[in-house]
Amino acid sequence: MTVTDNDSSSCAPATFNLTDVLPSGSWSGQWNTAVLPLSPGKSGSVTLTVASPAGTADGYYTLAIFASDASANTYAASSSATYLVSAPAAQVVSVATNQTSYLPGQTVSITVTMADGTVPEAGTNVAVTVTTPGGKGTTLNGTTGSNGVALINYKLSRRAATGTYQVQAGTSVLRTASVAGASTSFSVQ
Repeated sequence: MTVTDNDSSSCAPATFNLTDVLPSGSWSGQWNTAVLPLSPGKSGSVTLTVASPAGTADGYYTLAIFASDASANTYAASSSATYLVSAPAAQVVSVATNQTSYLPGQTVSITVTMADGTVPEAGTNVAVTVTTPGGKGTTLNGTTGSNGVALINYKLSRRAATGTYQVQAGTSVLRTASVAGASTSFSVQ
């Protein structure tokens, strides 16, 4: 908010008190300064940092802000601001393979689907970690397309161990499968 001292140049400098009215409840507001001294004709900027309490319903909330001359509070001005509360949509991740069972030497096609709520999440880096029955993990990376889907291929060696392979998928952080993960499995016979 910008405050201007509209006094004539012959007047003494003024100090303005800053106050606010926030929505009811456990809202908090913190000014970067409690008072603002200004000379006639000069302006100054102040900042009010507002935090809404956890669990506040989504919506628009009005904040009222006031500046008044400390020595003559009839000289005052007010303004308002709108505070938007909007909870992020839950990130949805799913992972699937094109078959449930494979033979050594075959390619496993792994599909990772990412969405923000019901909206496909395009351009997201994903990581898939495939763990063999013996516990050895291999991490593969990809990026979702406009439909929110990334297709990643895992090539089984001709000497691939038989048994159940675990597949863990999620958004890619430092190129490892983490954050908002999903899992599935397949077998090699």
